[in-house]
Amino acid sequence: MDSRPVKADILRYYTRHTRFTDPGEYANRLDALPTDIEALHAALGGLLIHIWKIQNNHPDLLSERSEEIKTRHIRRSLEALLALDDRPLHLARAESRRLIVDCRHFAALLCAVLRQRGIPARSRWGFATYLETTHYQNHCLCEYWSAEEGRWVLADPDLKLHDVAPDQFITAGRAWQMCRKDQNNGALFGFGRHPRGQGLAKVRGILVSDFAALNGFEMLSDDWWGMHLKNNKDVTKEDTALLDRAAALTMTDDAFAERRELYESSEALRVPAIIETHAPGSSRHAFVDWQKEA
Repeated sequence: MDSRPVKADILRYYTRHTRFTDPGEYANRLDALPTDIEALHAALGGLLIHIWKIQNNHPDLLSERSEEIKTRHIRRSLEALLALDDRPLHLARAESRRLIVDCRHFAALLCAVLRQRGIPARSRWGFATYLETTHYQNHCLCEYWSAEEGRWVLADPDLKLHDVAPDQFITAGRAWQMCRKDQNNGALFGFGRHPRGQGLAKVRGILVSDFAALNGFEMLSDDWWGMHLKNNKDVTKEDTALLDRAAALTMTDDAFAERRELYESSEALRVPAIIETHAPGSSRHAFVDWQKEA
């Protein structure tokens, strides 16, 4: 991310809760969590558990608690978490009592905690180079503003990594630009080890998710809309030009107003009321009105 000075109004924008990170009536429960960022990572790891660990260690839980990973609003996630175990949030839960989530929920909860404390934070979508040996895996991190250092800092609360370097996490916009420079780079990026989960279409979808997150819509990993849904063969020159502009606007805050305007004016990028969502690890999909879930 560009390290040039960021205007105060932009920092205020990322300090305000979105409809998704607002903890609602559970805001005071966040006070129990540590203030040190590394200790906070550890604490979140005692509250949340990635679905792949549940699949490996507690597969029986998935059938009865399949809705937890589908929860978009942090308020609802906290409600479900505290229903499992009502103790203060700085106390680690047993694995079976942690909320079943994926990387997006880790990032969104860290954003919620930091915003609640007046620290600018935002979810970022891209590709981690440290998760798989065969490709760069799509991933969601939290990026927060360090007032002391005067820069955005990437944090991976799921893997408990602090100050993730640019060569460890390739933001979606940068991945798109790499693919536009050389289409063979598409094979570097994806989800899972099967070639069908990799390529330019995956990069395009993650770019749409990142652009939405930068505009206050921290959607689920498996939420699709607009440009997500197009096959590569149906992407027009106009679509490509739009994505090129969106990618460039994710790389810097200098054109913040333009980023906001492009999001609001583009049906191909803006999150609609009805979206398509997929069950994790499945081709099954459903159409949902996410606005009714708040």
